[in-house]
Amino acid sequence: DAADILPEDTVVEIGAGLGFVTEQLVKIAKKVVAIELDEDMVRELKKIPANNLQIVHADILKTDLSQFGDNIKIVANIPYYITTPIITKFIDEGYIPEQMVLMVQKEVGERLSASVGNSDYGAITAILNYFFDIEYLFTVDRNEFYPMPNVDSAIIKFTKKDTLLECDYEKFKMLVMDAFKQKRKNLKNNLKKYNL
Repeated sequence: DAADILPEDTVVEIGAGLGFVTEQLVKIAKKVVAIELDEDMVRELKKIPANNLQIVHADILKTDLSQFGDNIKIVANIPYYITTPIITKFIDEGYIPEQMVLMVQKEVGERLSASVGNSDYGAITAILNYFFDIEYLFTVDRNEFYPMPNVDSAIIKFTKKDTLLECDYEKFKMLVMDAFKQKRKNLKNNLKKYNL
């Protein structure tokens, strides 16, 4: 529901697993691309009777999403240890999805959706806010899972901004990373190498 899937949408599901979410997506979307690395899970996904389902047996970090179109929506329960690499991969490759609804570790969700002035606000938050409006939708208690993980989860929604200011992304990214490099230092000291 949070993903606002429409009948004309192409949805990419990252880490489709046993296909519980996939089964719901194929009922609504025009096309669903389920990307899954685990071979056993791929076999389970192939049991889903849907003509609009494309199963891709691949590592998302090595997959070019542009092959699935320009205006895709991403739905994913992302492996927590590669949450940031997955999200930044899209941006670094110049591919900005129309929308992403992701389940991530709660603490990561709080950091990604933090507002300016919040102690959780960091470089990745600033970079993502350039491209997306980010909402923390709700928390998913660890007791909802089996086996139960050691952390709670969060559902986060990223919506691509209608207009983006033009800039050299690599320079922008470097500036933001340098600005947040040592949070306890004066900003001017972090940016000594820049002609400010």
